[in-house]
Amino acid sequence: MRRTPISFILSGAVLVLAAISAFSCRSVLQANRMKDCEFEFRSFSNIEVAGTKIDGVSKLSDLNMFDAAKLAAGFMRGNLPMELVANVQITNPNKRTAAVNSLDWIVLVDDSELTRGQMLERVEVAAGSTAVIPIKVKLDLGEALKSKDKASLMNFAFNLSGRGGILPSNITIKVKPSISIAGANVKVPGYITVKKEISNKK
Repeated sequence: MRRTPISFILSGAVLVLAAISAFSCRSVLQANRMKDCEFEFRSFSNIEVAGTKIDGVSKLSDLNMFDAAKLAAGFMRGNLPMELVANVQITNPNKRTAAVNSLDWIVLVDDSELTRGQMLERVEVAAGSTAVIPIKVKLDLGEALKSKDKASLMNFAFNLSGRGGILPSNITIKVKPSISIAGANVKVPGYITVKKEISNKK
């Protein structure tokens, strides 16, 4: 059997390590550019509370009788599973692509944590361009805001749709990017913070 020369093995190993090093370096540079990007909250969409879609809804009477009764019952019980998409816009001022492999995120209301999670999809923003990333959020609204009364819970839910009551809800979204280095996800230190006051005030 013909043996593979040790020099050939070493050369191959050097090439693999060089490729990993180059890829890791590129990932670090792309992630570093993300720090120069401008993050802006755009909207919430696909809002569903207790199985009822409330996008564009300002009050219970805007819903049909069945959905209004189901939502009202949920508010009365405090059993309010909520799903929504938080749309965050990223503007890249750099001359090269900014990218991260995943994002940890936290959503806060009036400086109190509402929920947290992780977006595992890779995020890329081309040089000099803007992209909107959809962050999918799931939570139990009644549990997350258990210090709030039922009227405040309903006001908060409708405020997210952009059509709520006159009381504002101060929303903060924090994101922590992660990059891939030699096959391992490494989190970038610190969070990027995006703030927004949600209300129907003009």
